[in-house]
Amino acid sequence: MLRIAVIANGEWDSEWGKTELSRFNFLIAADGGGNHVLQSGLIPHVLIGDLDSITPANLAKCKEEGSQIIKYSR
Repeated sequence: MLRIAVIANGEWDSEWGKTELSRFNFLIAADGGGNHVLQSGLIPHVLIGDLDSITPANLAKCKEEGSQIIKYSR
């Protein structure tokens, strides 16, 4: 069964994220949610948004690790 999580920006507990996100087999990060996924030790399969909230280093890490990047204008 495919389990998908969509992670948005906002308050985040990395330890909780590490535990909870491990239960999903497909991660979609909405913009700054990519920071949270990476803080939890995982890589999003898809990063989507205008990409103004994800740090440049984390955006580079997502690209390096093969995340599908879908960028939209503001």
